[in-house]
Amino acid sequence: MTLGGCAFIAIAKLSGVNPIVGAGIPVCLMFFYLGVSAFTGKLRLHDEQSGDNLYYMGFLFTLTSLGVSLFQFGSEGSTETIVRNFGIAVTSTITGIALRIFYNQMRRDPADIERTARHELADMTRRVRAEMESVTREFADFRRVSHQMLEEGFAEIAAQAERNGEHIRSALDKIAMEAIKPVQEASGKLSDALKDNFGQVESQFSSIAQRVEAAADLLDKANGSMSSSVSKLGAQADTVATKLEKVVVPDEVLKNDLAPMVKMLGSAVAQYAVKTETASQEQQARMTSLADAVAKVASGVERAAAAAEKTAETVQAQQNVNQALAAVVQKQSKDTSELVATLAEKTLHVSRPDHSTNGSIAVDPTPTVTPLASVGEDAPIKISESPQGDSFQSLSGAPQAEKVEPPRRSSWWGR
Repeated sequence: MTLGGCAFIAIAKLSGVNPIVGAGIPVCLMFFYLGVSAFTGKLRLHDEQSGDNLYYMGFLFTLTSLGVSLFQFGSEGSTETIVRNFGIAVTSTITGIALRIFYNQMRRDPADIERTARHELADMTRRVRAEMESVTREFADFRRVSHQMLEEGFAEIAAQAERNGEHIRSALDKIAMEAIKPVQEASGKLSDALKDNFGQVESQFSSIAQRVEAAADLLDKANGSMSSSVSKLGAQADTVATKLEKVVVPDEVLKNDLAPMVKMLGSAVAQYAVKTETASQEQQARMTSLADAVAKVASGVERAAAAAEKTAETVQAQQNVNQALAAVVQKQSKDTSELVATLAEKTLHVSRPDHSTNGSIAVDPTPTVTPLASVGEDAPIKISESPQGDSFQSLSGAPQAEKVEPPRRSSWWGR
């Protein structure tokens, strides 16, 4: 831009352009540079450097104009023309100096900027300090209020947890009592029924034992009488045989006189054997019927015992369920108390007395149930499933010895 202005001044001087136009164009170029450097960012320079550039541009334009004027100076030139050219040349210098002064007056003093910045920083520091103090006070108030709210909240949570624990404990006790009550009632009814059944069985066994003892007595008497009769008969037969051996009787007399007597004696012995067999069969039938009755009673007792065992298993299962429920509630109570304690420690960081949130819930694992074994505390009754011939067994458990018939002696007619 400076070179273009210098070239324009030289051409204008040499071509004889109006001096005002020749001086106005460089001044316009200087103002154009001023506008470009002030309002655009491409030539954004420091204020002192821009002022110096304008001053040097005007000074170069002046020197160029003076150089061309001196080049044109001759003998034919007048002094008036030379002075006018010098006046026009000084115009660009005056414009550059004016613009440089304008720039220097418009620029801001760094000391003023530093002083203003210090004042602003001091004011900002005071305001920041006041804000920090107010924020500190507000944080202290907020911390105090939060601490108080947390303490009240945790106290309320602990009280509510304790109340919930008491409610749960009472509810569990009530549920346990309600769950055990039907079992207790059923156990009582079953115990009464078993007592009645055992009483009936005992009475039946006592009546059966009495009958068996009576039958045993009768059979003992019958066996005794039969054995005595057989013994007497054998003794008489032996006596008769000894007497007959001593007596010598002819064969004809024996055949005619003793034959009927021997036949009668044989028939009597045969009838006695038939009666003995019949009595033995009747005794066997009675023993069979008695064994069947005893087997039926034993099966009834076994069914009652199985029912009692099932009832006991049901009661035990109910007890296990109650124990499991109590364990679960205790674990939940413990977890709740641990959670409350952990939250209190993490939030407050203050040592607080360890209040048990929930008391331990104690449920009696062994409810009162009427014992079933107390019904049959008497001596067990042993039942012989297979009757042993004609022997009898009393309630005391000692079998009676079987009556053994004495060996029959061979009579004299069987020799």
